[in-house]
Amino acid sequence: LSKVNRNVSGICVFVEKEPQPFAKLAEFAKKHSTASVRAVALQGRFIDKIQAIDKYIATVGNTPFKLVFLDQKGWAAAPMNSLKTFVGSRSCELLFNVMTSFLTRFVEREGMEQSYYSLFGRNSVVDRIRTLPKGTGEREEAAVDEYCQSLREICHFQYVSQAVIMDASKERVRYYFVFATNSLHGIQVFKHAEAQA
Repeated sequence: LSKVNRNVSGICVFVEKEPQPFAKLAEFAKKHSTASVRAVALQGRFIDKIQAIDKYIATVGNTPFKLVFLDQKGWAAAPMNSLKTFVGSRSCELLFNVMTSFLTRFVEREGMEQSYYSLFGRNSVVDRIRTLPKGTGEREEAAVDEYCQSLREICHFQYVSQAVIMDASKERVRYYFVFATNSLHGIQVFKHAEAQA
């Protein structure tokens, strides 16, 4: 294969709410920003910064490819119905760190239904999780499956997959990575990386 010379331009946008980590992130972004690939840091909640992120993305081109990585504490920080407008374009891939231990810990608590609906974007999910036995891993697996289903139904991703990340010291599931894409090649690369890991 012959090499193709391309001028690649892009932007990396980092979002952090807490002041001290944000200061470090802003310093990192400033240090690593280049003329062709800019790096910027925004302070606040990701979901509140979507409009600002879109403005930065617009400086790259009309239909740039977006790779969105969400690694958040808690589960209600990225409501599915707010997220869909940001990730709904065909040229977008999403990698989401699903902390299932947090996600299922409060599922029995009354009054939490709205926060679960916010995450999944579908009313029936919390009821399904509640019917499953505790301490077997079934609730966690169901929560991840339902999140994947929401990405298909609400955000219209064609391919959604998940990878389990184990906590080697405790021999149990630490969290799941959920990957969503509209590219068959993208999902093949994700599964290959999972197998290699």
